[in-house]
Amino acid sequence: MLLLLSVIIPINMADRFKKIDWNIMWKLILKDTLPFFWIPAHTITFLLPPDLRIFFAAMLGPALSVTFTFANLSGSQKTGGAVFFCPQGARKD
Repeated sequence: MLLLLSVIIPINMADRFKKIDWNIMWKLILKDTLPFFWIPAHTITFLLPPDLRIFFAAMLGPALSVTFTFANLSGSQKTGGAVFFCPQGARKD
């Protein structure tokens, strides 16, 4: 039912983009994730034999998810709330 509603009801993307904390987004993507995760991970991926590349590339998504989960948990303990995945103003404490 929820899937059907998401097709029928338009999503207001302008409001969603306004709620994103761009400072955290750019810091997370450009300063942390790209140089410390994606570049080394893809370097290792392309050094592997072709048969192992697909498996290793498939494991990068869950590895990044686990990394973000632990970072989010440690950040929320310090600040009292979610750091990475909670849009600005979305928490109702």
